Amino acid sequence: MIGQGRMFGPTQPVNLTLLELPIAESALKGVMMELNDCALPLIREIKGTTDLKEGFSGCQVAILVGAKPRGPGMERKDLLSENAKIFKIQGQAINEYADKNCKVHK
Repeated sequence: MIGQGRMFGPTQPVNLTLLELPIAESALKGVMMELNDCALPLIREIKGTTDLKEGFSGCQVAILVGAKPRGPGMERKDLLSENAKIFKIQGQAINEYADKNCKVHK
């Protein structure tokens, strides 16, 4: 949707920086290849990283879509607690590295 102009408008080019956990770096590379294959005209650049500083440096819009999946025997409160830790770390990185006017969507 971003590359088609449905989020920022049909004429707004975008640079994407995708942030992933180190354990999923190979999946990140696969997603980047898929996005490149789509040849979406509004996507000017795609970068992938597992580093918070690199992922959020200069970020103007952050879209937080990741979360830990519910594991066997895990109660909802346990899942919320684990995901809160993830978003806290990302929030701190946004505060430290992103553009001061960064918009965050989750």
